[in-house]
Amino acid sequence: MGRHIMMTGGGTLGPVTPLLAIAEAWKDVEPDVHITWVGTPNGPEKQLIESRGIPFTELSAPKLSRHAFWLWPFIAPHFIYSCIRAVGLLNSRRPDIIFTAGGFTSVPIIWMGAIMGILTWVHQLDVKVGLANRLMAPFAKKVSATWESSMKAFPWSKASVYGGIVRDELLVGNGKRFLEQYGLRFDRPILFVTGGGTGAQSINEAMRAIAGSLVKEVTVIHLTGRGKMIHLPEAMKDRYLAIELLNTDMVHALDAADFVVSRAGMGTMMELIALKKPTIFLPIVGSQQEENLVPVQEADAAIILQAPTPQHLKQEILKLLKDESLRRKLGSKLGNLLQMKAEERIVKDAIELLEM
Repeated sequence: MGRHIMMTGGGTLGPVTPLLAIAEAWKDVEPDVHITWVGTPNGPEKQLIESRGIPFTELSAPKLSRHAFWLWPFIAPHFIYSCIRAVGLLNSRRPDIIFTAGGFTSVPIIWMGAIMGILTWVHQLDVKVGLANRLMAPFAKKVSATWESSMKAFPWSKASVYGGIVRDELLVGNGKRFLEQYGLRFDRPILFVTGGGTGAQSINEAMRAIAGSLVKEVTVIHLTGRGKMIHLPEAMKDRYLAIELLNTDMVHALDAADFVVSRAGMGTMMELIALKKPTIFLPIVGSQQEENLVPVQEADAAIILQAPTPQHLKQEILKLLKDESLRRKLGSKLGNLLQMKAEERIVKDAIELLEM
């Protein structure tokens, strides 16, 4: 068996998709590489990881929250327990290198891994650097960043800008097969709607309210999130697909889409940038998703709406539907925001680190 690469992170799919792309790129270079994953007990990542044939282990770790202050007394003992479990996992697995793209479940793994002399690599996906990555960066041998503006948060000696990461499989989706598989009409434009890896109830409710109007002009593929299914009239089934999870079919759904309504998690944004999809972004107000969209807004590369009413959202969808030149312009500008295929450069540099 070849090298053992441990990936860690989860809770949402944001820290997961870039690591999957790195894993795939590594397998292209070293087919016998062994990949394992340490993720959260209740996040959406487990099913996706295991569908790729990657062994998955759960690790509970505390999340620091400014709002849930009543939980603060329990953080220290929980974290100590997480570190003890992390040491056990690392002793039994002995990875050659550990990768994370964020998430608090990664902190004990990265800290204990570095203390045990294992190479650690932190990838900064979002524009704004979150607390978990700030905690892990001092323990990392190398830090890679998507955006130049993130670099000020890291020591210059270990951090570099690599650009965007995207899975190879994303670029070979079969939209027509997807539409046929789910019995959807493809004689009109296709709208793909997603609230991110865990879904967004506000988007789901808005889409439920405007579904009847939209299906007169578009076919909708709506990824609702696990446990957040919306139910629509049977008569709409060939024009509106509401589905909780897509997993491997996600690439085909995106390929089918002529335009997209989406949250602004960076994992999803990377895919939309790579595919040059004209997009209406609905960031979570007051979150790092608003920071993610600063470069997009500066480049005028998408429509950005802050907590729109259902009717306002419908108006913007119909505007984009009816203006093909606007769709082309937005898709082109979005696609030009970043140099992609950072995963290939990361793998090359990581292998050089391991061979030093």
